[in-house]
Amino acid sequence: MKPLLVGDRADVLVLDDQIETLQMLVGLLGVNYTVHPFTQGPDLLDYVQSGQPVDLVMLDVVMPAPDGFEVCRQLHALPEMEEVPIIFM
Repeated sequence: MKPLLVGDRADVLVLDDQIETLQMLVGLLGVNYTVHPFTQGPDLLDYVQSGQPVDLVMLDVVMPAPDGFEVCRQLHALPEMEEVPIIFM
């Protein structure tokens, strides 16, 4: 995980299959953070594996396959995600 400098905006990845929930979280978090919303786990995983910055991941647990638990397992398998916190919603 990269150290944040004063003035930096943390990159927060949010995964939820409900568009309304994503819109609410982007509105709330977007004031202070750079929010990257995803509706499907594979898209979030592709983003992470492409080398983009990630400071925090928020996962919906109840989703169509793969659910939030499976996405978490796959994220934990990636060395670049070793120190990145994951929050279940």
